[in-house]
Amino acid sequence: MKIKGMMMRKEPQFKLHECSIEKLVVLSEPEYRHFCTKMLADYDFIVENKEFMYAEGPAGRERYHCLLVMGEDSEDGVLVESEGADYARYVAYQPNIKSYLREQMRMAADDILQGEMGKQADGSWLIGWDDIKEHLDITVSRTNGIGQLLVEELNRREEVAEVIATEDGIEMSMILARDQNADMMDLFSVMGCNLTGVCLQHEKENGNMEVIATLNRDTLTAEGRKEWKDILNAKVNAITPGSAGILVTLSGCEAQRISDFAGMLAGHCQLEEYECWVRDENRNYAQGESSQKTDSAARKINLIATYEELLGIPKEQRVTHYFGDYGDHFFNQGVTEEEISKAYHKALDVIEMEDMEFQEPGNPYVHRGEVIARMRDCLLQKELKQGEQVLFVATQPYGGPGDFAFRGGIVESVDTWKKTCSVRSDFFTVDDVPLHYVLGRYNPDIREKHYGRECVEPLFGEHEALAQQYLREAEEDWNERWEESESQSDGMGMHGMGMNL
Repeated sequence: MKIKGMMMRKEPQFKLHECSIEKLVVLSEPEYRHFCTKMLADYDFIVENKEFMYAEGPAGRERYHCLLVMGEDSEDGVLVESEGADYARYVAYQPNIKSYLREQMRMAADDILQGEMGKQADGSWLIGWDDIKEHLDITVSRTNGIGQLLVEELNRREEVAEVIATEDGIEMSMILARDQNADMMDLFSVMGCNLTGVCLQHEKENGNMEVIATLNRDTLTAEGRKEWKDILNAKVNAITPGSAGILVTLSGCEAQRISDFAGMLAGHCQLEEYECWVRDENRNYAQGESSQKTDSAARKINLIATYEELLGIPKEQRVTHYFGDYGDHFFNQGVTEEEISKAYHKALDVIEMEDMEFQEPGNPYVHRGEVIARMRDCLLQKELKQGEQVLFVATQPYGGPGDFAFRGGIVESVDTWKKTCSVRSDFFTVDDVPLHYVLGRYNPDIREKHYGRECVEPLFGEHEALAQQYLREAEEDWNERWEESESQSDGMGMHGMGMNL
């Protein structure tokens, strides 16, 4: 058996120090080998990350805050603490560190999914980076490499539908998959997950469904729970993503009652019945005030926070902030209604919508991922230029079925009306690419990796989890169109799919 080790001569004891990994730096294999053989040379990645490297504590019991430097394909790594220098002044070789990182991320994801951190709001689970640091003693952020590993691990979990890394934390949407306990779950139990954008259907029905904007255990009053007891006690057969939102399939009740229940929540009933059955802490029942205040305020602050993040508004100029203890965005203390209104209407201008349209119940913009997509569509239609090289989500397979990936290409045209573009790849031109599928542009001055690629400048934020979701969407859409094309004409082939070969 052969292993590698650093042998020390006549050392009375091992001198071990507490080390904290503050950032992960992944080099190409040639760069990593060069670094490992010339560690006293100056390196740009050390200069650029000096703020992360320092020692604290009394002499002999220091805690070193370090970079972890690894090669793309290496199992091992090197801890670096430069102590303000441009070279690796203090180093420690870490064998098999990649396996250790994977295990740490797995355990961190397990702990996060226990539900003891963050806060649920609007159907999402919001967890601040500070929360993770406090509970797990792991330094994570959207840009320090470790945060990306954690997001990737969470995205592998079957119960997680989507993970979005923001400047202040992560936002997760969950899917409840059917298992051996599914027959024990009723709708009221599922409502404890604070569902948004949900559709209910009977197990034997598959027709038009009303989209329920918000459904949780506080949606109904006591009278409402009594009136709709049969629906609340209905068994949940399956919970799956649907084209209009989360699709919940029920059994043990009448299909018409499900339809009536969803219609009632959408307001298709007498006003007196709605006020009797539907709870709204912000409404004066005697005066019949609007029941949309809470949802409206949540949409407004979500839109403003997204606008400030994507456009890189300096923190001192923002009207929102992320409060890790509550895992949510809030308006800054002392901010005026005039400032909020000004920021809100700027954000509306960016997404090319009016207030009434944006606040319309049932539209998808209660979900942060949808807001990001819409805003990037509108921003990119002005940002992208014909002839520039970009990284995008390919909407057609290159090497055969299932070969969907991030690809490089040249922008040939931008359709500002459809919010799409045509991109010429190595083999063919891909038409009707949604603008938010364009992830970044080629920039040779960018040294760090984005979306797993070098020389990529992210356009309006880096959203790795959303990009992976777009890949899944592209493949699902392609497969659906392929099946439709095949059923219409066996001879249509690839030309029926709109592929330019």
